[in-house]
Amino acid sequence: MGLRGIATAAIDVSDGLAAEVDHLCQASQVRAVLSLAKVPLFPDAAAEAAIRAGDDYELVFTVPEGKEEAVAALAQAAGVPVTAIGTVVAGQPWRGCWDAGLEAAAPRGYRHF
Repeated sequence: MGLRGIATAAIDVSDGLAAEVDHLCQASQVRAVLSLAKVPLFPDAAAEAAIRAGDDYELVFTVPEGKEEAVAALAQAAGVPVTAIGTVVAGQPWRGCWDAGLEAAAPRGYRHF
């Protein structure tokens, strides 16, 4: 079954986490409240650079409240780590809230053109 029927939105992180979360928020007209401390990083990685850089092998997705156990079971069965990094709330798209004072009011990521 995979995430089909569980995830409400998903996108690859090829253009950077901040930019891709912005795309999800704009499309759904919601706001994301994210915890930078929860974003999995390589040791010694600069947090701000990590959320602005892309990774073709990662996904960011949303699931409704109450579906966390279903996602955890799927992740365990597939042997794929999944990390909850925030929540989606009503409000103006993006104008992202990050802990540690990192404000991503103008999400930047890779620009194709």
